[in-house]
Amino acid sequence: MKFSFERVLDPQTGSSYSGQLASIKSIETPSPTACHHAEEPNSGFLHKVSAFNQG
Repeated sequence: MKFSFERVLDPQTGSSYSGQLASIKSIETPSPTACHHAEEPNSGFLHKVSAFNQG
């Protein structure tokens, strides 16, 4: 999951979906689950990643 988000957010990939994940400030993987840290609350984030067409 971390790789997928970072790939979409990487400017070198030129992903057209980077704007949908722009609120992600950082991603940590301290355990088998991933934690994302956002700049501010984003009520649409779960909808965007549950229909993850970005990856």
